[in-house]
Amino acid sequence: MNSLIRLSRKRIQELTHSRSGEVKMGNYLAEVADSVTEKKLQLVCVSEDIGVRANLGRPGAALAPDELIASLLNMQYNGHAWQEDFEIAGWVDVHELQQQSQSAGLDELRHLTREVDERVVNALTPIYKSGGTPIIIGGGHNNAYPAIKTLYKHSERPVGVINIDAHTDLRAMEGRHSGNGFSYALDEGLLAYYSVIGLSPNFTPTTILEQIENDDRLSAQLYRSHQAYELPTEGDIPYGLEIDMDVVADFPSSAQNPCGMSLQELFQLVESVITIHKPSYVHICEASPAHELYAGQVGKALSGLVAHVARCLFP
Repeated sequence: MNSLIRLSRKRIQELTHSRSGEVKMGNYLAEVADSVTEKKLQLVCVSEDIGVRANLGRPGAALAPDELIASLLNMQYNGHAWQEDFEIAGWVDVHELQQQSQSAGLDELRHLTREVDERVVNALTPIYKSGGTPIIIGGGHNNAYPAIKTLYKHSERPVGVINIDAHTDLRAMEGRHSGNGFSYALDEGLLAYYSVIGLSPNFTPTTILEQIENDDRLSAQLYRSHQAYELPTEGDIPYGLEIDMDVVADFPSSAQNPCGMSLQELFQLVESVITIHKPSYVHICEASPAHELYAGQVGKALSGLVAHVARCLFP
């Protein structure tokens, strides 16, 4: 299966709360739903938490794409450049895998994560071929691996990754899960560099810290309040920007963390990264509406972050 499941015009209209005198993103997207023109910014949803549970994490990230869409469609449409060149590409078809995973043991969960990998690669490939920039909404951080693999295949050379995250996700290659996508990417020679920003030493084993120290492709900067980070400047190497929402303090996520940066700090850091060098993809993951404090918290935060990313890409 390599097609994305599209959001119909009817469903867009159902999710959009229209008001007289206002034009919302849903109103605009419903109007252009049948357009054959491919937009540059392609929102790709991956509604699964299989990889998270395969990493012994708590479920809930599968709900994030739907929450995001519900909020995004009700954002005001102002005719900004990014809004004109934005579309919801659709959902990677992983529904039956997510259903199958509900009764799966650990080994099967890791096998199913491999299945998710293949479907994400198949979904992203035509977007790159058309010259688009995917903004991927997960789902677990396991989807970093297929995102990297697709960019590597398209670029025909090793690529870079900047990961804004409290974790390195460099765990052992013990079967695919959300904690080892970058390990597999490194092992397969997909990465020219991998830089983690916002790392928490509390969640990082000594073996991984030593690995970072001894591998020239790897770098990490710990989170410090109001710190100015050193950003990679390899402008000739295509790269992906990874954003794991557990880097934000108390944000509802798969590995929710009481310590970390604020949403405002995250927005500022994302803008700084994109301003220096535009990424070939952006992947936002691990948000978990199942653990939000109030209804709509995750959806509003993610839709604001997607809009900010898009605004930075198309100022």
